Amino acid sequence: MNWIFNTFIVHLDKLSVLYSVNYDIISSLASKGLSIRKMAEELKTSPTNTRYWLKKFNLKTIPRSDISEYKFCPSCKVGKLKTEFYNRRNGKGNSVYCRSCTHDQTINRQRDFKQKCIDYKGGKCVCCGYSKCNNALDFHHLDSDKKEFGIAQARLTSFNEDVKRELDNCALVCANCHREIHAGIISV
Repeated sequence: MNWIFNTFIVHLDKLSVLYSVNYDIISSLASKGLSIRKMAEELKTSPTNTRYWLKKFNLKTIPRSDISEYKFCPSCKVGKLKTEFYNRRNGKGNSVYCRSCTHDQTINRQRDFKQKCIDYKGGKCVCCGYSKCNNALDFHHLDSDKKEFGIAQARLTSFNEDVKRELDNCALVCANCHREIHAGIISV
């Protein structure tokens, strides 16, 4: 058993000498922004061996996102300039989706949330029965003293028990009836 282990160690030593890489060479390749695969081709070795020497010399490759001025949006499947992406909240890099896709996702999320709220309240104005356009439907708080938050401000949250509790304190009314309620013309 010892013989196998010693033979293995000797074999590893021969490989390390055979595949040794000069610090200056690998450092210059890394500073050029080459990928590990491209460095391996230049060094005429494997990507695994290249990774080993990078780690041994404590070198890091430059991320492709730092080299290129372009970024790929997985939603619209288009490569766009980095300026067409929002910066991340933590300040490290850009968001995953471009600005237009992020905007579209936000609009769709808000519409879905409002649709769930409208469905929860019956789907039509309690005063006149209007139900043609969701944009014309509002949530009127029956008792403003019990108002914890406005439904419109809850769009960033999910449709949960807190939202349902707030909706229980509201009446679904169309925009016209809502204005008439606040003017004192009609009551709910």
